[in-house]
Amino acid sequence: MPKRNLILLIVLTIICFTCHVRTSRQEQLLTFVMNLVENQYYYPGDDSPKTKDDLFNLSLNGMLNSLDPYSAYLPPVDYDKMNETLDQRFAGIGAELALAPKTKALTVTALIYGSAAQKAGLKPGDEILTIDGNSTKGKSVSQAVEQLRGRPGEVVALSVQRAGAETPVTIEITRSIIATASAVGDRRLTDGQWDYFLPDSEGIAYIRITGFGFQTAKEMARLIPALLKKGMRGLIIDLRGNPGGTLNSAVELCNLFVPENDVIVSIHSRTSVRDIRAQKGDKFRSFPIAILIDGQTASASEIVSSCLQDSSGKTAPDGSTLNVKVIGSRSFGKGAVQDVFTLTPDQGAVKFTVAGYVSPGGKNIHRFQNAKSTDQWGVMPDEGFKVELPAKDASKLQYWRKLRSMSIDMSAPGDDPPFGDPAQYDPCVKRALDFLNSSNSQ
Repeated sequence: MPKRNLILLIVLTIICFTCHVRTSRQEQLLTFVMNLVENQYYYPGDDSPKTKDDLFNLSLNGMLNSLDPYSAYLPPVDYDKMNETLDQRFAGIGAELALAPKTKALTVTALIYGSAAQKAGLKPGDEILTIDGNSTKGKSVSQAVEQLRGRPGEVVALSVQRAGAETPVTIEITRSIIATASAVGDRRLTDGQWDYFLPDSEGIAYIRITGFGFQTAKEMARLIPALLKKGMRGLIIDLRGNPGGTLNSAVELCNLFVPENDVIVSIHSRTSVRDIRAQKGDKFRSFPIAILIDGQTASASEIVSSCLQDSSGKTAPDGSTLNVKVIGSRSFGKGAVQDVFTLTPDQGAVKFTVAGYVSPGGKNIHRFQNAKSTDQWGVMPDEGFKVELPAKDASKLQYWRKLRSMSIDMSAPGDDPPFGDPAQYDPCVKRALDFLNSSNSQ
């Protein structure tokens, strides 16, 4: 072996040994501290033991949380729930539930169209008395949902009290894979389908995106042509309260509107700056769009709103011009991109920030620590389209929107009519209608 190669091998061996010793010492220290806490920790009034698994999870979380508010350790249960949300699929019966305001009875408020529950004969308004013989009295909605979910192919038996019936009936439902929609309409119909047109709006459609999962852009790509065939002449995309989701989903949605090669978002990582550009495909640019945002519009929903805002007014090579207005209040300001790294099957995953992003026009989205209201962050409504609501009114509006997602009237005594005209009840929708109607009249 040449002397030069031998020296290099010796140096590498020393480096590897040094790293191994250092890692071993760190592991030994962590194990020593965990043993100390497990055996001796006690806090007055809290005698629950802290296991090594508890302490290990806490140590991972502490390390990742110290990086930024969005980095975290995901235990297996949380990791599975995150995947279920992004996949937009779960194993269950396909019924949405709530506790009746007066009786607190567990009540079916809506059925997912074509679901196992609908096929078995369950109906909105049915009260579920027992699940597999276990009473639902005193149970929360989340507890009932856990009982209703399970493996596809398993049968669950419900004792159901239907309005007008003298005695309960038993309905057996075979659990199946249920696909959930992330692009929903103005209100839910009794058969579980959504009505996407606002009442008395003469062709103004309304789509509320609840999150950006793997199917969101595909849902929009199916919805928009169908709505155009029904006479849509303007579209409201409601991103209020949308916490975000996957970067790819946001990019795919923007790609439905942005001309080929135009920048959708600029990603800044530790080692590079990369512009993500629109690809070939059908582009929907023949109608005006109003995007609704608020202080809870975050992450992927900020990518969409900033992209379409920056693209508005620009003429594409085919001569088309996108007409978009962003309406509401300043968005949350999360311009950070996380990657999820799966650990062993029984250890969950870790997610941490690997990049940041700015809008196509170069505007910063991220709200850094100690950022002032005068600093550039988040997505701002277009000039003249700012609509801010007091916290009390915003909470009331959120509750009202929840009622409209039910197929039956589940309002509490004294509530405003849950199926009232959105143009009268929702100031952002009213402003959006004013813009869309004026755009169509020009």
